[in-house]
Amino acid sequence: MSEALDTHNYDGKWEEELKEVNEKYEQFIKKYNTFTAEMGEIDIIALSTSDNVMKNQAVMWRNTILAGNAADPANNVCPREILQKIEKCIHIRICLAGLAKNICELYSVTNSSVIDEMNSANVSMINSYVEQLADISNGSCIQGQTTRLFQIFSALL
Repeated sequence: MSEALDTHNYDGKWEEELKEVNEKYEQFIKKYNTFTAEMGEIDIIALSTSDNVMKNQAVMWRNTILAGNAADPANNVCPREILQKIEKCIHIRICLAGLAKNICELYSVTNSSVIDEMNSANVSMINSYVEQLADISNGSCIQGQTTRLFQIFSALL
């Protein structure tokens, strides 16, 4: 197996990077979390344009990860915590796009290419998230889960 494809090559090697990403996450949350709480919950997976098989696999693994309390001993992290942070970031980005759209409508801005770009980026991000969750079903070791989730998490920030 190629080194890049073997999840265990990353075991214990991204702890510092996780600290940096968590710091970025905390700054992101401080900046945007106040107004998104009022926006309500969003079913992120339902917003995906992925096929239903992939969505169903993603839902299954999402629920499995959220129900679990297992920690990845090699990377000293719990996949549930990373998953919750990913979903919070995606939620905020969706809310920001909605807020920008509302502002454009309020001020009768007709050129909404920025809004279109935000929405397109959000759909792409959601589809990637769903694909990664579905791919986790091909290998269920905890290190594989946390590595995949960490890659999504760091890409969001």
